[in-house]
Amino acid sequence: MSGVAVESIFLSTLLLSFAATLLLAGLFGAYYGKGRSRSLGITLALVAVLLGGLFCALTWPLLQGITPIFDPEAVGRALAAVGAATIGFAVALGVFIFIVVRS
Repeated sequence: MSGVAVESIFLSTLLLSFAATLLLAGLFGAYYGKGRSRSLGITLALVAVLLGGLFCALTWPLLQGITPIFDPEAVGRALAAVGAATIGFAVALGVFIFIVVRS
């Protein structure tokens, strides 16, 4: 695997996972917060959407003037691996919770 692909995998996964986590945290704060917490949650969600757009622009040629630096094939493979790991984690957690609740 070339150095560019490794950088594409690491940086793109880092950027996308940060944006997704920030979006979930922001939406949680916007929904359950009151006053200032709600406005901060909305701000975090908007920043997350912008970061997600940056991820897309750095992966695929979507915007004129922004040259993609991530290898789309490597990013796709990395996202598939992260998705598979997340599904595996969720299934294992579900089995664990089911066994604990049933005993």
